[in-house]
Amino acid sequence: MSQAKDVIQYDARSFIINGKRELLIGGEFHYFRTPNELWEDRIVKMKRSGSNQVTTYIPWNWHEPVEGQERWTGDQDLVRFIGLCKKHDMFLVVKPGPYICAEWDFGGHPDWLLGKKIRLRVLDDQYLGYVEKWYKRVAEVINPHLVTRGGNIIAIQVENEYDHLIHFGEEKITVEDAIQYFKKLEGMMNKYGIDIPKFANEAAFLRGTSVID
Repeated sequence: MSQAKDVIQYDARSFIINGKRELLIGGEFHYFRTPNELWEDRIVKMKRSGSNQVTTYIPWNWHEPVEGQERWTGDQDLVRFIGLCKKHDMFLVVKPGPYICAEWDFGGHPDWLLGKKIRLRVLDDQYLGYVEKWYKRVAEVINPHLVTRGGNIIAIQVENEYDHLIHFGEEKITVEDAIQYFKKLEGMMNKYGIDIPKFANEAAFLRGTSVID
C-alpha cells in the first residue's frame, strides 16, 4: 500500500497524483449508454470542454446478463473505453456497484439474482459471495489500468447512495451494519489488488473510515 500512496494520495485540497496536485474537472460519461463507435467522439468533446476526468459506472447486468455468461466486447468493451480515455489524457473514475442506481434497470444488479431469493445490498453471505465474484472479475479487467500500474484509473466508488437506502428502504439497516457492509466490500477490492482510493456517495456514516465520504 505504501507504493500506492507514493503514486496517488489526497488531502482536503486535492488529489496528488505522481507527486503533482491535480484539479479534476470532468463529469459522467456512461459507455453503456452510447454505441462504442461514438465513444471517442464523446471523449474528445469532453476534452475540448476543458475536462481532464471521466467518471463511469460499470453495470453488473450489462456484463453478466446471464449467470456465468459474460460480455466484454463491442458495446461492453470496457478495456477499449479505458484505453480511449487514456489516449486523450483523461483520468478515469470507475463505479462498479454492486448497486449503481444510475436510472439503470435494477440498479445494475443482474436479473438472475432475483431467482436466488436472497437479500440484496446487506450483510447476506450468499449475496456477498456473488458480489465478490463480480468484484474479482472487475479487478481482472481494470487492474492493469490503475494509476498505480501506470494507467489512468485513479479512484473507485463502493456501492452507491446508501444513506438513501438506510432512510427509505423497507429493511431496517443500522449504521453499524452499514459500516460493516462497506468494510466487506472495501476488503474485497483490496483482496483483488484494487489499490486506489475508494469513496462512497451519500454515505455520511463512513466519515472517518478508510472509505472517502
